[in-house]
Amino acid sequence: MTTTKLEKISEGHRVRLRYGKSQRGRFIIRIHDEQTATARAVAMQDMANMLTRAGHSEHAPIMLAKAGEADESKFREIQRLAQGMCAGKYKPEKKLPSSKTFRQLAEDWTSGELHQTYPDHVRDISHDSNGILLEKYAFPTLGDLPLVSIGRTQCDEVMRSLPRHLSKNSRRHVAKVINRVLNLGEFVGLLQRNPLPRSWVPSPAAKKDTPVLYPSEDVQLLACREIPLAYRMFYGFLHREGGRRTETASLYWREFDLEHGVVQLDENKTQHARWWKLSDGVASAMAVWYELRGEPNRDELVFVDENGSALNVDHMSTKVRTHLRRAGVARERLFTKGTNTLRFGTHGFRHSFTTRSLANGKTDDWVRQRTGHTTDQLLTYREPSKSLTELNLGEVQPLINAIPELAEIAVDRLVECLRRLSGPAQGGPQGGPELQEAELLRS
Repeated sequence: MTTTKLEKISEGHRVRLRYGKSQRGRFIIRIHDEQTATARAVAMQDMANMLTRAGHSEHAPIMLAKAGEADESKFREIQRLAQGMCAGKYKPEKKLPSSKTFRQLAEDWTSGELHQTYPDHVRDISHDSNGILLEKYAFPTLGDLPLVSIGRTQCDEVMRSLPRHLSKNSRRHVAKVINRVLNLGEFVGLLQRNPLPRSWVPSPAAKKDTPVLYPSEDVQLLACREIPLAYRMFYGFLHREGGRRTETASLYWREFDLEHGVVQLDENKTQHARWWKLSDGVASAMAVWYELRGEPNRDELVFVDENGSALNVDHMSTKVRTHLRRAGVARERLFTKGTNTLRFGTHGFRHSFTTRSLANGKTDDWVRQRTGHTTDQLLTYREPSKSLTELNLGEVQPLINAIPELAEIAVDRLVECLRRLSGPAQGGPQGGPELQEAELLRS
């Protein structure tokens, strides 16, 4: 007798069955009695083996999913159908629905394959974190199920199984990506319709307050040589240009015009290209960074980790707070989380840039050009920006000055330039006040 292992769930039991060539799938059996469910699981595995031997394994996922959901009389009908197919007595007039699983369609989406097939309808999200959410929370329950076998019950099970520590908005994000995959299933013709009602995705939670990083704290962070230079470059750029962390981490050298101090952001979350002049000291800092990186080619990433690999921005918030502590930043508001308040994380640099810019009199258009915010989104920054205005903290230092390694290189260049200009070949005196001042800065 075939052995099976059942898992108790609220709808009954779940079982993992083999079919085809080394394929496996998890199927729900809507029977609560363990002994009866075990008998059903054994019969389902026998059906899968029979379909595989007869060369009909492509039909196995659909028939097994329906067999697990069926009552006893309906199950007998499915058994007879499978036996007739294997004996050659019955051949479906129409092709059975696709056996593509939830995982397969989701990975087509997150890898960018659906975007390539339907560029006008499916946005490229290959740089987003949706794949991580699906892998961590949705695939354990839905991943191996054929799309046609998924209903609200299975999706509700995913939501019930989410860790209690997840915030309301994080839970909503999981629901949104599940709903999106099923919408895509309907769009590409794998589902007749999305089985979830429109109201299934929870409403968003009230916006929580995010702390602002002060200019003096920015100085401490960027000046700390114990923190790898690669991270300080990324933090400093975010805090001065306000980009989204995923967009900024995906920038290539070809998108920078360092001669004129301009960045051109092509692919981004809003699918609206934008360009702007870099803030004071950022262009010169990027030029030095380009040289320190060994003058990489135009198709290499600008921001990398300390090993030269692409930055993993999906798990960077904890690293940011660790780096702040290491730099001696001690303001507790940055590290504590409350009912309506968040700790400082990677998004905090963008939040701080927007709030600080509005507090210092920058126009909405100036901010939107850099951040891509809508007018309504900027309204949420107005209240904290007024509070920041009262503190009168001013602007952050130019990036070339804030990071000591870059500042040293910039001063060395200035000294050498002044030496050439003031040397005998130029007919000038040996040195001058400008050169003396530059020498003093270097010392």
